[in-house]
Amino acid sequence: MAITSSGTITFSNIQSEFGGGSSNISLSEYYRDPEGVVSGNNTDVPSGGNSGPISMTDFYSATFKAYVTYDVIGGGGGGGGGAYSGYVDGNPRGATGGSSTITGSNFSNVSVSGGLGGQSGHSSVHQNPVPDAANGAASPLGGGGGSKGPWVNTGGVSQGGNATKAGGGGGGAGGHNAPGSNDGRGGVGGSAGSRTQSSQYVAPTTLTLTVGAGGGGYTPSHSDGGDGYQGRVVVTVRAPNSSGTWTDTTTTRTSSGSQTLTIASAAYTG
Repeated sequence: MAITSSGTITFSNIQSEFGGGSSNISLSEYYRDPEGVVSGNNTDVPSGGNSGPISMTDFYSATFKAYVTYDVIGGGGGGGGGAYSGYVDGNPRGATGGSSTITGSNFSNVSVSGGLGGQSGHSSVHQNPVPDAANGAASPLGGGGGSKGPWVNTGGVSQGGNATKAGGGGGGAGGHNAPGSNDGRGGVGGSAGSRTQSSQYVAPTTLTLTVGAGGGGYTPSHSDGGDGYQGRVVVTVRAPNSSGTWTDTTTTRTSSGSQTLTIASAAYTG
């Protein structure tokens, strides 16, 4: 709860908001981060690095907030399936990757979309030369897209490769020719999940971190597209510890699904 915006401020008001265990507190304990225990969103409070004059009125409307940075990637799209002679009617797509999110009260929620699935048998008209399959898009982290399935003559199938890194798209399946034919069309690889990197000051709360699943490759009766890879959520919370210095705590979720992350009130005990 923020300190009052007018009138009298007491030492106990400051202590209640920003921590501190001693009854004999001093304003010199409460410079702003990076060298004081007061959170950095309170720009009217001098920073510890300045070590300049500090007064009670500097704390009007001051409130404790941790500094939270985040890096969020959506799930990769699934690859398109390969056609058995000709093309796949309607060019159906692999599944779209799931969105990755960070949500919570006192927080501007973040939602990052997954990648679009690739089209199957990716020509709606006959072409010469016959279109080949395509690799899945690389992860926003670089690499990790699923490999395309090789073109196959009669008597076999050619699956697209699964993606291997956060947000990577699955590979398109290779074309598969029927006997006496030479026109099986490959699938398009899935698109990569989107990525957002940013930060905000956050009052004490519980956040929910959710990683979007990778989209499944399209599975016709011939060659299947590869699966997209799930997304990723990385959150770093910067907050004061009991000694009055600041600690960066990073939580990384790489599996599909959700977990909670509690941002506690000030831990400073003075």
